[in-house]
Amino acid sequence: TVWPDWTSGGGRSGTECPAYTPSSGPGAYWNTFSMWQGAGGDREACNNNAGCISPASPALETYVKLCWDVVADPPYGDAFSSLSCNQRPVNNYFSPQPQVPILVEVTATPETVRPLSQASSLDFWTLAGSSDIVAPHPPLLVQSFDLDGHKMSVYPVPDDPPVNAGDPLVGDDPIQPVSLGDYRATCFLGGRDGKFRPKVTADGLGTYNNIWPTKRCKLGSKMGQWCVDHADCGTDCPSCCTRPTLGCRDHYDFDRAPDNAAGTFLKLNFQWLRTSGQAFGTNFNSLASGVPGKVFMQHIYNTVDHPFNALDNAQNDDSFVVANPTWDGSAGGASVQTVFATFPCFSGRNNTPPSFVTAPGSTNTNVQTAYSCDYRSPCLIPLHVRDFEIGSTTAQTKQHVGVEAAIGFSKLTAATLYRADGSACEDKFGLGVGALSCTLKVEDPDFDGVKWADSAIGRIFVRCVVAFDKFQEASDERIACRSAPLCVKIKIEGTRPYFVAPTPLEANSFDDNGVLVPGRTDVPACEGFPLELTTRAIDDNSNEDVRIFIEDKFVDPTLYSTGAPGLLRFKGDGGQYNADFFYPLLSSPASVFETNAELVDTCGRFSGYGALRVGDNIQQTAVDAVAPDTSGNLNTRSVMAPYIANISVGVKRPQQRVVFNVDAVSRNGITSRTTAECNPNPLPGQANCREKLVNMDQVICGVAYDDARSRYRRWAGARNPNGNDINVWRRDHSNGDYASDMHCWRVRIAAPPVFVTDFQGESSPFSDAWPGVVDSSGDESAYKHIQLFVNEERTVTFLAQDANPDDSIKILVLEEPGVPIGMKVGRSTCIRRGDDQKMCGAQDTITPAYPNEDWQSTQVIGKLSECSRAQLSLTWKPPVEVAGTSFKVCLAARDNNAICYSRGPPKATPEGWFGEELCVVYEVYGPVMAWINTSFTDTVKAYVGCTNSYHVTAEGRPYNVTVVQAGDWPAGVSMGAVGTDARVQAALQFRPTRGSEGSTTTVCVAVS
Repeated sequence: TVWPDWTSGGGRSGTECPAYTPSSGPGAYWNTFSMWQGAGGDREACNNNAGCISPASPALETYVKLCWDVVADPPYGDAFSSLSCNQRPVNNYFSPQPQVPILVEVTATPETVRPLSQASSLDFWTLAGSSDIVAPHPPLLVQSFDLDGHKMSVYPVPDDPPVNAGDPLVGDDPIQPVSLGDYRATCFLGGRDGKFRPKVTADGLGTYNNIWPTKRCKLGSKMGQWCVDHADCGTDCPSCCTRPTLGCRDHYDFDRAPDNAAGTFLKLNFQWLRTSGQAFGTNFNSLASGVPGKVFMQHIYNTVDHPFNALDNAQNDDSFVVANPTWDGSAGGASVQTVFATFPCFSGRNNTPPSFVTAPGSTNTNVQTAYSCDYRSPCLIPLHVRDFEIGSTTAQTKQHVGVEAAIGFSKLTAATLYRADGSACEDKFGLGVGALSCTLKVEDPDFDGVKWADSAIGRIFVRCVVAFDKFQEASDERIACRSAPLCVKIKIEGTRPYFVAPTPLEANSFDDNGVLVPGRTDVPACEGFPLELTTRAIDDNSNEDVRIFIEDKFVDPTLYSTGAPGLLRFKGDGGQYNADFFYPLLSSPASVFETNAELVDTCGRFSGYGALRVGDNIQQTAVDAVAPDTSGNLNTRSVMAPYIANISVGVKRPQQRVVFNVDAVSRNGITSRTTAECNPNPLPGQANCREKLVNMDQVICGVAYDDARSRYRRWAGARNPNGNDINVWRRDHSNGDYASDMHCWRVRIAAPPVFVTDFQGESSPFSDAWPGVVDSSGDESAYKHIQLFVNEERTVTFLAQDANPDDSIKILVLEEPGVPIGMKVGRSTCIRRGDDQKMCGAQDTITPAYPNEDWQSTQVIGKLSECSRAQLSLTWKPPVEVAGTSFKVCLAARDNNAICYSRGPPKATPEGWFGEELCVVYEVYGPVMAWINTSFTDTVKAYVGCTNSYHVTAEGRPYNVTVVQAGDWPAGVSMGAVGTDARVQAALQFRPTRGSEGSTTTVCVAVS
């Protein structure tokens, strides 16, 4: 039979209309069909001009690089040693699998049958300065897939042997031989709509190579063979190895590259049947002037794969991304040859076949040709067909249309191809509207009617269908023809693991400009309280194991390139002075930091962060997870390779914690300036003894992986996860497994503000014991005692500094114990830190393109800080009534960062983190008075009528004193004038009167 459901006589079994008229009589179509492949001219002819495929021989063969696992006896042992499985194990397990209908109708439209003089001078396949040139026949999408996950290319097979001695590679163009160039199937870089869309951008990051990179020898003893360099072509051939432009796309399955995603299209060109001034042959009963109107054409093409040299390809190095398809080298490329046939179908002077469109009522013919189906449900592909009036892309006919399987694919029934009402995908006569929508259901033994078996995860299917129109009576006006095949590639997708609680996934991370950073969460590392970043992941497929890997992707390569290069594996430039969060040393060797005086003096002296992984899969310290081969070679690993030994498997709900205890004593992320590091002669407001500084915040990223590759023995996950179009830090290195979305965490190192001082402990006021004080809260040895006199005014200034340059702080006087009477409390004011007081911090900015950008975090030396330092003054003039008393006044600084609230520190509040409390003790001098060389126990004798004198001397400390009368004095007692001084003397005089003889009088004085 010519078609699966057409009778050999031209009728369609069980339907109302014939496909083609019989092979004889009026309108006969199949009569005198010829087969054309290399026949005629200088080409080899077979079977009396019927054609054959021998000019393209070898055909229908598959080349696969294998290895030799048997010790051969001499002399063969030496010959095969280079092919031993130990030295060159197979790293290309699956060959590419091309899928194409074995027989394709190519419609001859009214445009096609015009005489050349009336048609466009272009061949409709050439750009010729316009991107809107439409091909005369729809191109054929050649689907292929590779279960190794490799990149693939399709290329037509050149002729062999050469045409003549002057044509070393079978034609003037080795890829488009003259003798076959008119009618062989070649690649087309346009789309299904037949429009040519060439690639115009250069290859590089973010762009794609759509030219198959294999080189061939154009001359020399090895001409026509594949080569890597000129020497492969033989001696004396310095420019023989060339890379021809084939016009075929390189592509992965479900390629994310816009240039490559369409896959490979082949030109099905019958324009060569026209000659100058002559129409395409429409008399299908005869051959006119040697130009047949009916012909079968056989086409041969190769599908090759490009194995990864290593599953984890090196950053931005094309040589490690894919390998040229050589069959005798370590790359081990495979080549599969495919043969299919085409024939022209004249659709009539007023008819074209239906077209597949993207949606009901749509005119867009660039339909989706790649689908991913969840293994937990049926795989259903929507199909939409419209039949347009001749010469129109919008006006719809009322013809009857249908859809069926392309030749070479299993017949589709109403159970697998159906309309919304469950009926077959075909109009009945009298009910046609020129449009049809159906559903294609993918069936396979792995599908039980509800879901797919786990073993189907990662499998790929290709289904090809064609649309047709129907006529009860075929004529030169309308003849039923099939559309170009629509070949759809379908992948059965498993489930990706994902992070779940208690993993912190909040959208709370903002860059320096206040822009929310997607896919990143801030987590605090609060001084004195260990960070425990707990992550957990699951996969909805309960049979699959899951692992978590968290790493610091942003590392300065200059820090470790000498002492610890392994830390830099698969990492780009993460930013200047950005140390690895999981490494205990800040740099290796340490001199990278120590020799930079500005860095140490400005940013502080630190050790490494030294964060730890705790929990499941903690032994994995590098992202590459696939074991080397038996010889230790990392470049010959296949999809069948096991995981490296330190990877934990067999865990369904893994949990991994990142533990980090930021500590100023250890200097692992925060440091404090000691007497050896602070400024000995600071300007006002610039004292920095006791100042704490944080090292730059760290960004770490994690991905959860399942074990789909090793479990199902095929590349199940995303293709080319490490391609050079992806920025280095975004590459997940899933390598055939399913991977979760990458999530990042910014570890924000936080500490409360502290009071800073100078060498003398004056600003802020500290006792002489300040160098040994870690936290002044409640530590009386840190309190400075200030002595002052009554009415003596004294001002003291407190300076506080926060370790984070982005924080703002305020100094507050504590209500308990409060302030004494008359004390004036100044306002807490910010001290801006710029070039004169440099600080350091991470530069953290993103662009609208994030995360698709080359992001990094650089240590900024001289970062502006508006209010991480503040000062406050206390002024007091003690009144007399407080003489001899003391008062304690306490202060504390608070920042504005609430990130540590409820994370452990008791002084962290929703308004910010209160730092240490610093108190100062005011002691007001009281008066100390004494009588000097004066006795108040002696009895002084006095005589009536005589004046008696008695001197008293008084002294006061630290105040001036005088002597005053105390109590009532009897008549006759007086005291001379007394001054006020630190020491004064008073003369008491007593002149007794008559009548007082024998009496005793007591006279009292006081010091004031």
